[in-house]
Amino acid sequence: MTVINFLLNIVFFNVFKIFGLEENVNLPLSIAVLLIGCIYIMFRLRFIQFTRFGTMLKYIFKKSKDERNNTSPIATLLTSIASCTGMNATAGMVFMIAVGGIGTIFWLPILAFLCMPFRFAEVYLSHSYRSNKESSVSDMIGGPFDYIKKGLSDIGFKKAGIILSFVYAALMATAGTIGVSMYEMNQAVVVFEKGFSFLEGKRVILSTVFTILIIWVALGGTKRIEKFMSTALSVLSITYISISIVVILFNYENTISAFALIYEDAMHPKSIAGGFVGSLCMCARKCALSHETGLGTSGIVHALSAEKDSIKEATRSMFTPFVTGLIICLATSLVLISTGVYKDANIMKDGVSALTVAFGSVCKIFSWIIIIIIPMFTVNVTIGWSNYVIKCTKYLFKNKKVVSVVMIAFFVFAFLGGIIDNFFLIMNIVDLILMFILLINVPIIMMLSGIVLKAVKKYKFE
Repeated sequence: MTVINFLLNIVFFNVFKIFGLEENVNLPLSIAVLLIGCIYIMFRLRFIQFTRFGTMLKYIFKKSKDERNNTSPIATLLTSIASCTGMNATAGMVFMIAVGGIGTIFWLPILAFLCMPFRFAEVYLSHSYRSNKESSVSDMIGGPFDYIKKGLSDIGFKKAGIILSFVYAALMATAGTIGVSMYEMNQAVVVFEKGFSFLEGKRVILSTVFTILIIWVALGGTKRIEKFMSTALSVLSITYISISIVVILFNYENTISAFALIYEDAMHPKSIAGGFVGSLCMCARKCALSHETGLGTSGIVHALSAEKDSIKEATRSMFTPFVTGLIICLATSLVLISTGVYKDANIMKDGVSALTVAFGSVCKIFSWIIIIIIPMFTVNVTIGWSNYVIKCTKYLFKNKKVVSVVMIAFFVFAFLGGIIDNFFLIMNIVDLILMFILLINVPIIMMLSGIVLKAVKKYKFE
């Protein structure tokens, strides 16, 4: 426990302690590194999120000539979005506003666009360095472990690349198996149990049902995962955004006046730390985590795409931070502001409860829809992480028996997550692992950014 606390103090070290501002601002070292990485990549790629925004939309809706086995790049994109659209993009916004104030909303668009070039770089490297390019989609393996090993070798760090690629894959498989699966399942079960009184005390049943669903999808292979997650995401996102718009429009007078309050809170002059910097830091933590920028998970998903053109795949991938980090996060935040729920500190203590109250203030049915949508978002994330665990385990061992054992462990831990009340120590360990992954991946992306820039300069965008 002492060792864990020591390591947690490193990855979550508040960089503003250096400037004596730690009382009002908390920016962990890991998130600071991510922000620096995003800004660096944005400048290196010459603001590609703006210069190629129209191209991104064009590539999304244009069918690829390289589609094989009904696995389209669009399905891959939707799977990538679904894999990270969970609690951080919905209930996580409640925490963001409760702790950082409504000024944090001001930074959502800025942070979303800031993360887009980094996502481009992650996906380009993963897609271009992926293994088994000519094999069937289900046999393809790609992700940070590939570009860490091969990319670092290309720039003269062969031994470091080999070591760090295995470290990354091991950490990712561990985090997914013993932590993320438990946390996401726990949230899904708790929301259903609290939302519907007749399900109170039925955690074992709920956890069993969700686990069976996850097993059925995960063991169906890449095509079943993509089909389920892309379909589920489309239905869930469209429904969520639609009812959000209804709530915001119903309270349009409050919404208009709220924009002035958001700007004022974000730029509050009484304390540069508590206002401008404080709200930016809090938004950075939640926005980045809402679409997993910096962890490299998107590269694992996009490496499975039937698309052969790595630049096209990377350009499409920028849509994920835009949808999750901007549209869904912003819709959630504006619902809380327009309904006035953000003013009640007691309600804002529980993310899902705050959302059900906010949506239910317009129509009771909306609160029931939210109780169903949020757990399904978390189920999608769990399925996405099962895919990450499979790919990382295959990279490490290349042995089907070992992969099978690890997946059984993943499902067992997921089930246990749904029935236990407290796994504080486990989540501390997982947070620690994820932040170390980020600290490994971000500097490597920065080191390999020259490869990405060279490819972009040579490419003729349509």
